[in-house]
Amino acid sequence: MSDEQQHSPDEEQQPGWTPGEIHRATKKSKARRLEPTPAAQRLGEQLFGILAEFEQARRAEIIAAGGNPDDDRDRLEYVRLIAEQYQHHHRNAAELPVLIQSLADDLDLEDVRALRVAGEAAVAITPEVIMRAADSGMKAPEIAGEIGLTPSRVYDLIRKERQKRDAIAQHEARRAAIPTGDTQFTWRLDLFDSPAGKGWQVWEEGEDQFAEGSEARLAEHIVRSAGASATQCKARVLIWQGPEAADDEALYQHVFEPGQK
Repeated sequence: MSDEQQHSPDEEQQPGWTPGEIHRATKKSKARRLEPTPAAQRLGEQLFGILAEFEQARRAEIIAAGGNPDDDRDRLEYVRLIAEQYQHHHRNAAELPVLIQSLADDLDLEDVRALRVAGEAAVAITPEVIMRAADSGMKAPEIAGEIGLTPSRVYDLIRKERQKRDAIAQHEARRAAIPTGDTQFTWRLDLFDSPAGKGWQVWEEGEDQFAEGSEARLAEHIVRSAGASATQCKARVLIWQGPEAADDEALYQHVFEPGQK
């Protein structure tokens, strides 16, 4: 661009505006898009018509029920609308670009970030939501239909979550039988470059009752009790108070060098 070339008013940086604000204020005028086909234009008009019709019907229903349509909005109303429109149009090569352009006009970077993080949260809470539905009496196919997963996937999630519950219940039962002053620990012994294989490999797993605070003594006991292989290789002991969890959640972790035990 030459020094003499004039900038449009939309492209001039406004005093006090952040780069993000400038981007959002100018993206419509600066965006270069392919000219839509007549079919795409009709689709765009239909989408806007559907949105307007939905909003009008929604307000009428709430008013008829004695509510305030501006106070009683569904917290996820717009998210549901995005999901429904995407599900309906994403496999159509002509319709998808129109929907994407429409959403890009409505959403900025912060909006998209919020939707992406919310999507990650939805994945994380899916097993718990499914279990609550199953506990209430819903069958797996019914849950699958509502949440958008296959019945086999729902059955698998329910099975795994029930196994976790059973493991926790069994641990709690054993813990209840522990003498006063002792604690139920779960542990795992890994060996490095051992008969179990190259690198760190699981050698033994188990549970023991020891006094709280005696994790180091328990780790030494585990290694000594594992036999010659454990004493001749580099060994790693991880201890949890309660059921075994992720390695970084271990209450105690120690690496024994050969000959150190």
